[in-house]
This record gives sequence, structure tokens and C-alpha cells, in this order.
Amino acid sequence: MPRLFAPGEQPAPLTRAINHIGVTPMAHVTFLNLDYQIYLNQVLHTAGGTWLTHLVCVPLNVGLLFYALAIHTGGPDSMFMNAGLVLLAVLAAWYTAMAVKLRSGLWAGVVLAVLAGLWLVANVCAGLVAGGELAWFLRPITLVAAVSAVQAYSHLFEEHVPPRANFQQRWQPVREFIWGDPATVTLQARLQRLAWTPIGGLWGLLDEWWASAKLLPLYLLELLWALGYRRAQREQIRGRSLEALASGDPALDWVGIGGGASVAALGEASASDHDHDDQHEAAAALAELNWV
Repeated sequence: MPRLFAPGEQPAPLTRAINHIGVTPMAHVTFLNLDYQIYLNQVLHTAGGTWLTHLVCVPLNVGLLFYALAIHTGGPDSMFMNAGLVLLAVLAAWYTAMAVKLRSGLWAGVVLAVLAGLWLVANVCAGLVAGGELAWFLRPITLVAAVSAVQAYSHLFEEHVPPRANFQQRWQPVREFIWGDPATVTLQARLQRLAWTPIGGLWGLLDEWWASAKLLPLYLLELLWALGYRRAQREQIRGRSLEALASGDPALDWVGIGGGASVAALGEASASDHDHDDQHEAAAALAELNWV
């Protein structure tokens, strides 16, 4: 889908909207690209407050998915027989495939144990509230919205807003994104920015809810690394992320530097390198001919 993932200089309005709302749409179609998924998690969650909030909210969101399915698809006589079993099987297969790619039995064991625990607790909670009208604060949609909102707004701990989320192709300081530069932005424009912030937060809420299942194994891996597991591997992978962050312009669609540029930029760079190689080969052949 090049129009979405590698648009030209003037992408269509729908493409711009998808990129703004999704921020990293490439991340949602590369489920087993561990290099990219780990890198993206690291460059988008650099602040301690953001990291800790996600560490709590991500498993809660996954557990609430099981809770919702238990309430809405389960029966009174078979509490654990609901669509959550299908979700459990899909996530278990996905997480196991990720662990196999990293060749980590420990990661697989920890992830599957946490996943099974979330499924069990969610079904038990659903059984405790079954049989009557749910209070508004116990309804799955209310709980999912609350947890996802906390998870989304924890990004305010970050120093910069990523490209596309700020309608630009560069990383932007949070203060500048919310308030604008007083020297160049009028009071009316700054008020409009403030009015848009909670609206934009709705997209963030949806993004965080959608991404939670993908982030769960990554945060468990980060915890294992923090405890000393495969220290050399952690330093190597984290080193690339820190290098991209140090540039001030980490890419969103690949591991490296490039800000909000789409993968089309990689194609252009590759074509340029190829042309350069062709020119070098031609010059070498001419030099050899002249020598002969």
C-alpha cells in the first residue's frame, strides 16, 4: 500500500489523517519485526513517568479485553467459556513467535505466564459482577477508556511530541506544541492549540488501547533486561535507539534517523546510492580501459 506507507511529497487527505491519527501506522503491520518494535517503544517512551505508567496500564488494558469478552460473550453456566479463549490463543501464539525469533525461552515463559494470569483474573472478576446490571464504573468500556486515557496522557511526561502527531515531520518540544512560540503565534492561535489538545488526545486514547496487546511482551522483555537478563543484547539494541534519539530526529518508520519521513525516503536514498555505485563502476571501468 505505497499511497499509505510511502506517500509522495503531497499525500492525499485520507493518508495524512491516517498518519496523524496512527502516528506510526507501519508499526501495526510489522508485528514480528522485533528490531523495529523494540526501537519504536524505546524512542517513544523515554521519560520515567511515561515508562512506569505504561508498565501498569498496558497489562491492565490487555486484562480488560479479557474482562469485556467474558462479560459480553460468556454464559452464566460457563464463566470461562467465552471469546476470550480465542484471544488468549491468538496472543499466546503471537508472543511465542516473538520469543522464538529472539531465541528466548525465558521471555516466552514469562509472557505466557503473565498472559494466562491476566485471562484468569479477568474471568474471575467478570464472574463476580455477573448476574445483574453493571454499575457504570464497572463496565468494560468505562474502564478501558479510563486506563487508555491515563496511558495516553502519560506522554505529557515526554520532552517532545513525535512527528505526525504534531502535524509536522519533525519532533517538537511539548511546550511549543501546546502553547506555540509567543513571538510568532497569536493568542487566538494558542487558544486553538489548547482546544485541540484534548481532541487529539482521543486519537491517543485509541492508539494506546490498540497498541497495548503489542506492547505487553515488549515491556516484560524490558523488565527482564533491567534485571540483568542478556545485558549485552540489551546494550546493543538500546544503543541504536539512544543514537537515534541523540540525533534529535529519530525515524518513526524504520530504525535510525529521519523523523516523520515515510519509507519512500529510504527508497530514494537507496536509488541515489545505487546510481552512485553505477557511476563508480563506470569510472573504474573507464580507468581500466585507459590503462590498457
